[in-house]
Amino acid sequence: MSENLLARLPIFAPVTTKSAPEAPAPSTQDHKTTVDWNQVRELRTLVAKEHSRLLEQGDESDMSTVIRAVVKAHTEAELELKGRSVSTEQQDLLLRAVRDAVLGLGRLQPLLDDDSVENIELHGCDRVVVEYQGGALRQVDPVAESDEELIDDLNFLAASTGVNAREFSTAQPLLDMRLPDGSRLAASMAISPRPQVTVRRHRLRRVSLADLVARRMMSEQAAAFLSAAVRAQKTIMVAGPQGAGKTTLLRALCGEMDRWESVGTIETEHELHLHELTDQHYRVRAWEARTGSGEERPDGSRAGEITLDRLTESAWRHNLDRLILGEVRGREAAALMKVISGVQGAMWTIHAPSARQAVDRMVTLMLEAGPHVTVEFARRQVNAHVDLVVQVSASVSHNRAGRSRSRYVSEIAAIEEGEAGSVGFTDVFSADPGEQLAKPRYAPPPRLLSDLRPFLEDTPRDSTPMRSPQWH
Repeated sequence: MSENLLARLPIFAPVTTKSAPEAPAPSTQDHKTTVDWNQVRELRTLVAKEHSRLLEQGDESDMSTVIRAVVKAHTEAELELKGRSVSTEQQDLLLRAVRDAVLGLGRLQPLLDDDSVENIELHGCDRVVVEYQGGALRQVDPVAESDEELIDDLNFLAASTGVNAREFSTAQPLLDMRLPDGSRLAASMAISPRPQVTVRRHRLRRVSLADLVARRMMSEQAAAFLSAAVRAQKTIMVAGPQGAGKTTLLRALCGEMDRWESVGTIETEHELHLHELTDQHYRVRAWEARTGSGEERPDGSRAGEITLDRLTESAWRHNLDRLILGEVRGREAAALMKVISGVQGAMWTIHAPSARQAVDRMVTLMLEAGPHVTVEFARRQVNAHVDLVVQVSASVSHNRAGRSRSRYVSEIAAIEEGEAGSVGFTDVFSADPGEQLAKPRYAPPPRLLSDLRPFLEDTPRDSTPMRSPQWH
């Protein structure tokens, strides 16, 4: 980066230098209260411009290098133009803040760096609520000086995500995206009184069924049964409410697959991250849906849009042994049923409060494919292709220690055709009244039990031995 270029940049020019804003009040919280965030925002813009200029010149310097150079030049300019030196500690704080603003989530980044944080809620710029591991809630410092600044920060973040960049504006007031650390961000503006932001973190990226047993999310017997079902290549639907741990359980179930199976994952935003765990999953094709741009076409689509149902329909061409959908929530349900007729051991998640309601929702979503799909046809597809529904639940309790949340497998139901083409259920595992964890209840249908028996008698791969279930 040349000194002449820096001298011409507005941020360093004496005629446009603004007086520093009043220092924020002292706080015992994180370093963000000692950083001038107006200055950080200006440096963030400068970094983006300088990085683009270097790329145009064929210089492929990484963003971190550009950030360091810009912050160094800024501190030198402060000394030259104002005669004010910047301490090493303040330079380090500024460097971290600019790095967070460019590569992370700005003033929210320290929360994402905290392993104990599970979810972050923003009700405008100044009402920030954090949910910690175990369910405790706490209000923390504001993350922007105004709602307009918060929207501008989200706009920068949405536009700087490379090939899967999003638009966030009054024309596109909804934003869903994956953050660099794998967290999932959902935001809205214009359609709500104040901007709303929710960040959901997936703390357990490498997780096994044995880990979930240790966390008391399921019993050893339920884990042994599910391990056998995965290894027997049975089709499994994981159901539950938001935040109950569906994705975590799905990731643990995938851990029971053979490393050399050819796996395809389809998600709105990458949350499973199986393609990054090459020691566990060596042959993974990971697909992510893409939002379009511009005005809606007559069919409701946008230019460049890649939908979940389109990805699902094309997946079978890739010689897959398994197909994993992060979440089924629309007309991709019908495409999934069509694809898994030729792929064994498919798995996906769905929002529902019980196993039976999960099947009803799956049928309803299949109807969105068009009038050619009837209720009777949808039920036949579920009967033919779905083997198990695993219900995960969550409960919140309040005591002297505060608020706590527990997550658990409350039901495992086997699917078989019922009377007159209805969907029949066998409660293989269910919870006793007043209890949470599902316990063995009834033996699976004979055909399913026959397929599972060789794996129930075997010790699950790469895990401690778990007891096989003994049904009533």
